[in-house]
Amino acid sequence: MLVTFRLVRVGLVILTAVVLFLVVYYLQESLEYNSATRISDQEFWFPSSSILRAVSFSEVGNTSYVEPPTQFQLKRCLYLVVLIILTAIVSFLVLYPESHATDHKIDDPDFQVPLQSNIPAGLYNEVGIVSNGGPCSQIGVDVMSKGGNAVDAAIATMLCDGVLCPEYLGIGGGFLMSIYNATTKKVITINARETAPAAASTSMFVENPDKSIYGGLAIAVPGALKGYSAIYNLYGGGVPWESLFEPAIQLCEKGMDISKRLETNMKNNQDMIENDPSLRESFYDEESSRVKTRGEIYKLPKLAETLRIIAKEGVDAIYNGSLTSKVLEDLKKVKSLITKEDLANYDVEIEESFPVKLKSGHIIHTGPPPSSGIILAYILRVLDGMLPAPNAGLDAHRLVEAFKFGYGERTHLGDHTFVDVSQIYDKVKSDCYMDSIRGRISDTFTSSDPKYYGADFHMPENHGTANIVVTDSAGNTVVCTSTLNTFFGCGFMSPSTGIIFNNQMNDFSSPEVINNYGIPSSPANFIEPGKRPMSSMCPTIITDKNGDLVLAIGGAGGSKITLTIAYVLALKLWYGMSLKEVIDKPRIYHQLVPMEVLYEYGTPKDVVQKLKDIGHLVTRLNNAVSAATAIGKSASGMIVAMPDFRRPGNSCGYIHIVHTTLLHIFTRMYFRIKSIKLFLIQSVVMFCIIAILSYRYLTLIDVSIDPMTPLPLSAIPMGQYNNAAVVSNGEPCAKIGTDILKNGGNSVDAAIATLLCDSVVCPDLTGIGGGFLMTIYNRTTNTSLFINARETAPATAKYTMYDKDPSKSLTGALAIAVPGMIRGIWVSYNLYGGGVSWASLIKPTIQLCEEGIVVSKRLGANINAARDLILKTGLKNYFFNNKTGHLMKPGDIYTMPILGQTLRVIANEGANAIYAGSLTQKLANDIQSAGGIITKKDFTDYSVLVEESFEISLKNGYKLYSGLPSGSGIILAYILRTLDGQLPTSNADLDAVRLVEAFKFAYGERTHLGDHMFVDTSEILKKVTSDMYMNSVQNNISDEYTSTDPKFYGADFSWTGDHGTENVAVLDSFGNAVAVTSSINTAFGSGFLSESTGIIFNNEMNDFSTPGSTNFYGIPPSLSNLIQPFKRPMSSMCPTVITDSKGDVVLVIGGAGGSKIPLATAYVSALVLWYNKTLKEAIEEPRLYHQLIPMQVDYEYGVLKPVVEKLKDVGHKVRRMMKKDKSAVTGIFKTPEGIITAMTDFRQQGNISGY
Repeated sequence: MLVTFRLVRVGLVILTAVVLFLVVYYLQESLEYNSATRISDQEFWFPSSSILRAVSFSEVGNTSYVEPPTQFQLKRCLYLVVLIILTAIVSFLVLYPESHATDHKIDDPDFQVPLQSNIPAGLYNEVGIVSNGGPCSQIGVDVMSKGGNAVDAAIATMLCDGVLCPEYLGIGGGFLMSIYNATTKKVITINARETAPAAASTSMFVENPDKSIYGGLAIAVPGALKGYSAIYNLYGGGVPWESLFEPAIQLCEKGMDISKRLETNMKNNQDMIENDPSLRESFYDEESSRVKTRGEIYKLPKLAETLRIIAKEGVDAIYNGSLTSKVLEDLKKVKSLITKEDLANYDVEIEESFPVKLKSGHIIHTGPPPSSGIILAYILRVLDGMLPAPNAGLDAHRLVEAFKFGYGERTHLGDHTFVDVSQIYDKVKSDCYMDSIRGRISDTFTSSDPKYYGADFHMPENHGTANIVVTDSAGNTVVCTSTLNTFFGCGFMSPSTGIIFNNQMNDFSSPEVINNYGIPSSPANFIEPGKRPMSSMCPTIITDKNGDLVLAIGGAGGSKITLTIAYVLALKLWYGMSLKEVIDKPRIYHQLVPMEVLYEYGTPKDVVQKLKDIGHLVTRLNNAVSAATAIGKSASGMIVAMPDFRRPGNSCGYIHIVHTTLLHIFTRMYFRIKSIKLFLIQSVVMFCIIAILSYRYLTLIDVSIDPMTPLPLSAIPMGQYNNAAVVSNGEPCAKIGTDILKNGGNSVDAAIATLLCDSVVCPDLTGIGGGFLMTIYNRTTNTSLFINARETAPATAKYTMYDKDPSKSLTGALAIAVPGMIRGIWVSYNLYGGGVSWASLIKPTIQLCEEGIVVSKRLGANINAARDLILKTGLKNYFFNNKTGHLMKPGDIYTMPILGQTLRVIANEGANAIYAGSLTQKLANDIQSAGGIITKKDFTDYSVLVEESFEISLKNGYKLYSGLPSGSGIILAYILRTLDGQLPTSNADLDAVRLVEAFKFAYGERTHLGDHMFVDTSEILKKVTSDMYMNSVQNNISDEYTSTDPKFYGADFSWTGDHGTENVAVLDSFGNAVAVTSSINTAFGSGFLSESTGIIFNNEMNDFSTPGSTNFYGIPPSLSNLIQPFKRPMSSMCPTVITDSKGDVVLVIGGAGGSKIPLATAYVSALVLWYNKTLKEAIEEPRLYHQLIPMQVDYEYGVLKPVVEKLKDVGHKVRRMMKKDKSAVTGIFKTPEGIITAMTDFRQQGNISGY
């Protein structure tokens, strides 16, 4: 419908131009005929050095002569110039708005415009996968078709995404994952989030906060590989471990086309790529002296070698094996703190998800902090019963307020193994508390004080996140959000291994360091050795009251991930929307700080106005900030898989529609007169043509205003399957996961293979140099485990380590937290996988690394965005096109041979190859030589947290499983619990108000979270599970008022964003589910590429808070998230599994895209659970976000104008979002009819597959 509409528009514009041009021509000819004078026989146009000169040949006797230029001839030149300008304007009017529909200068629409993406929801009978990279979903499907389950498919898909989306994720990062077991109807959460090295300290970035972003010091110990291994061993194994790696290896070796996304990200980070030799080699075109561009090929040969080794030796090849010394050597060169002990000691956290029950009976399953799942739960709990509101404006306002309270709570969170987060659990479960929060939400007022929302700042970002969702034929489902943190992590690619390392150390807070939002650090997220930084990632699974899967969802895109997921979940749960509708719907966001509502274009003007009227500062986003991907099941039992157009993922057999308008005007005119008067007439007529064309265009479609009618759905198909589904990020990764399932693997096996695939297909988002959070649901036992393979702070990390140069937490080896991915997947494999061999899970990724991976549009954009980082780091080895002399662009092929070798070692030796084996010392040396502090002992000491997922019951029987912080699953649960019973309301306006308020309350709660092993996060769990508390939150939500005070929502800032996240969801044929969100933090993590292993390392140290370093908005960091050795930074990742009352998986969901992941995940989950939306409808629904800070509702284009106006009226500041600001959700939804639907998010389009 949308394509037809646009073609009709283009045709009318061209027709109008042609007709009017002929009118002008006829008028001119008529006037010229009546006033003609003697002319020459022929006139021609010739170019001259200065002008186009008319040369007239006349006969004077037998002699020809050339007349000199006359006034008339000069006039004809000017006429031609005017004509050219007219042509340019016509072309501009036709083409420009097509790609700039979210321009903040354009008015919001008066009505709900059709959904803006042409991405169809995937509809499958057996399995489904939503991923980020080109072939990654198909890779996951292939895994399941060969007997693998959802976990196997997820691993393969994530590995694929890690190479196709190298700026987002990879084995140099980490992930959060939720796994739904269809047999037990329980959800397990996997935390393979990066950890701070043993040498990390709370103050290590106080003097130089930039070191938490760039360089080796920013690298946290990556957990991705250990996470893959853990889930494979626990839940996977239906196919050989090696087979999960082979597709990613092949992509690395054969090369991959640079996508538009990767091109953009490389251009934006060109300096990083130029400055790292390894990144430069892969992503830079030396001949053209630029990053590679779309369509060019990049290869990751070193990474392919690494993946081959991992596939053969197991993940110990990196953590304590043949590659360890190489990795350490590379890290040492960039001054990383990571040591051999850090790698060897990295452990993946595996826990049963924390279930949060909504009034509808839906249960939100997500993981503990550093995941933001509890914030998602907080938001949904706040909104439970508040949405739908009487009108769309109030819907938006309530959403924003929930966001603000959620993000206020989020500021208190940190890695739950370091921070007591029990209070937020108590809050989320307490109906009384939730009622109190709802009671504080007024439909006529909003506070601008973060303290009103309970904030104690800092919020990590996780910009480079990616999310995959996989569901297999047994119903097992995996949602995995993975990241390197910022794009290309810390900007370091290990020369030896091809691994792009995270800069997850930047996700920690540092004392007295204000982050980019001006938010002070959060003590709960301070750096501690072994701690995982807080994350916005919250891969989430929604089940019904029977424990059956309803939706698996995750998000990507920074600090708004939780908001995105909450927004999507709210729409799905309470508005009866399809999965595509809820994901495509323009979103609103509020992070509490900045105290403004951000909204995407498409949010109707009246909704925006409503938010303004209530008191919100409202800003429209110019780009997507967070993307949600999800898999659910339709009423007929089809698997519905939906990516997010905001960060388009992929599916096997997805529709890719390209429409291009080419306008050529060839003109040859014979002028008959020399009158300036006629020239003036012609000029006036042409001006009128321009005016008429402009008017005609604007009356055909006016994207300057928020729409009054819904946008059409995208052309991305939603996968529908009978048996299993996998959702990933990279092109082949979902198919790899599906193949694992078909070969006998289960959802854990498939998730591992998918995750590994994503790590090379989406090396900007995730990788084995990062970590992950994973929720695993076992359908047999109806239990869920949460695997926390989030990166940890090195042993020598200090909370003041970035005080002098905070940038070091973003780029370079110092930004690297001890990665947890390999050990995480190893633990997962050993616990629940094993349906196939370990090596078979790695083999596809190894093949990708060696054979080459096509740079996807997303990866190309991220390569372009990370141009500086890639050019100055080892990332150049992967993303620089030596043939063209430029960074790789979409369509180019890149290989990761060294990483392929590393993966082979891991395949052979297991996870210990990285953590306590042949690769450990190499990795430690690489990091330390680059200025990092990770030691061999940091690797050796890294341990994966395996815990029971918290379980949240929703009122309609659904049960939500996710993990404790450092993920944000509890935030997702908080959101859904808030919204449970509050949505749907009588109108979309009120729905939005309640949704936003739930977001705000949840994000207020999120500010208190940190690694639950370091920070007591029991309070939020008590809150989320307390009906009394959730009722109090709901009672604090007013349909007429919103607060602009973050303290009203309980905020104590800060939070992290997980920009480089990606999510994998898997549901296998046994009903087991895995949701895993992986990340290397920002795109391409720390930008550090281990020369010896090819691993791109995370910059998860940037996810910690640094004291005294305020963020962009001047808000101090959160004490809960300060750096401590071994602590995991808080994350927005919230891989979640939702089951029905019978224990069957309903939804496997996670998100990617930063701090809005929980919001996006909650948003999609709500739409699926409460609005009867299909998964495609829910994911494509234009979203609302509110992160509490900034104190504004962010909304996507497509949110109806009345909704936007209602939010304004309530008092929200609203802002329509740019595409780049959105969070992507991927998920798997099992319909009441038993159809497994899998859907990627057009916002970060991924890959779906199934059978």
